Amino acid sequence: MCIGLNCALGAQDMRPYLERLSKIAECFVHAYPNAGLPNAMGGYDEKPESMYKDLRDFAVSGFLNMAGGCCGTTPAHIAAIAKACEGVKPRLPQPLFKGMRLSGLQDLTWSDSLGYAAAHPPARHEFAGVLCCCVVAGIFSIQMMKQIIRISTLMLCRPSLPFSGGRRGQRQR
Repeated sequence: MCIGLNCALGAQDMRPYLERLSKIAECFVHAYPNAGLPNAMGGYDEKPESMYKDLRDFAVSGFLNMAGGCCGTTPAHIAAIAKACEGVKPRLPQPLFKGMRLSGLQDLTWSDSLGYAAAHPPARHEFAGVLCCCVVAGIFSIQMMKQIIRISTLMLCRPSLPFSGGRRGQRQR
């Protein structure tokens, strides 16, 4: 299995997203950048030399398992990408995460240890916000529902909980 980025961005603009993916992905990571963003005439201005520099940075930083080119890349670009990755060890996928990850407007990583959220009110706000986004999006599975019920029983029903309805992040007075 593999996850990665292609086409929408030039190599330079992909860096922060690839860095984040490489830190959390439990599978291989790829990048297939454009030869820069399209110019006013629909062409691509990034030269193979600058693509080499960016892809070499990705490879040496340990972000990649696979690399290639997308819109505007030529055989010269592909040769530069191959040269950029030469002699660099591919990234090792992250170990399998056994907890729960949710995302809505922001991400939330949850583990089986609920002590963190019970002791840290900001985590309750994050959970409530992610839960609301999941409800609106209709994203449910039986396992997720069991976790939500378990977490909400432990967190959302506590009298010390600062979030008790209203708009997200506001305390009821």
